[in-house]
Amino acid sequence: MSKRSASPSDDGPQSPTAAELVACLQETLRRARRVRVFDHRGQIEPAPKRRDLQPSSLLADLTADEPLGTLSAALRLRPDTELTAWMSWPDLWFEFADDHGSSLIKLGLLAPEWLRWEPHGDLQLSDPAALVAWLAAWT
Repeated sequence: MSKRSASPSDDGPQSPTAAELVACLQETLRRARRVRVFDHRGQIEPAPKRRDLQPSSLLADLTADEPLGTLSAALRLRPDTELTAWMSWPDLWFEFADDHGSSLIKLGLLAPEWLRWEPHGDLQLSDPAALVAWLAAWT
């Protein structure tokens, strides 16, 4: 995997800092009431014709407090993380929704220890082993 530095653009609004994103992620995950985990293809929209059907990429669809709470803990970011931009596609996607079904956030896992948060960039997990354990238990 190669990495390029994520630099703020001179035009347009100022991007949030990595420290701001760390705090925002935990607050957003606290509001989540549902998580859907997809493979590297992400969510596949229904095909209009039978011949175009693809197998579902959905690995888990969870609404219980226990998996959501432990996932939130497993997705903690390193407080000293820096925004980067790995030049690879995520291995898994996590889509979080609130209690009304509205989308809160979509995160990609760049194994073994990075999360992609579009459009901000890639952030380093504080405990990648905790996320691997969560995946083994719930998917």
